[in-house]
Amino acid sequence: MTRSLSRFLKGLLRGFVAVALFTPWYVDSNHEYLAPAGLITLYDALTKGAEAAYRAGHVVAVAELLMFVLLLALFIVLPSPKPKRAKGKPDEQAKSQSSARNQKPQQKKRTRKVPQPAKERITPTI
Repeated sequence: MTRSLSRFLKGLLRGFVAVALFTPWYVDSNHEYLAPAGLITLYDALTKGAEAAYRAGHVVAVAELLMFVLLLALFIVLPSPKPKRAKGKPDEQAKSQSSARNQKPQQKKRTRKVPQPAKERITPTI
């Protein structure tokens, strides 16, 4: 889903989803049960109002900010990987051709041809 995005944007979207799903918070102030803080924020905003949504919303906001700072630090410390060059690129071919033109022509080595057996058939065994 994030294949076509840049490396930083991939990390940002994946981090946002991870923080929203895995940051726990109490379901109610009177209970000890935990649930994802993002869902608690949405539920409290729909049922109890904005002030109740702030109870879990500030936890999600701080976690998202911390994730963003860590992601920036990660991208500063680790450089982006450089793409590998395929063999036989046009640049390499042009360099090899220009260097071959500057050198004296060399004679080709002659190799002895080995006679091949006449139409040898190989059958697979099962």
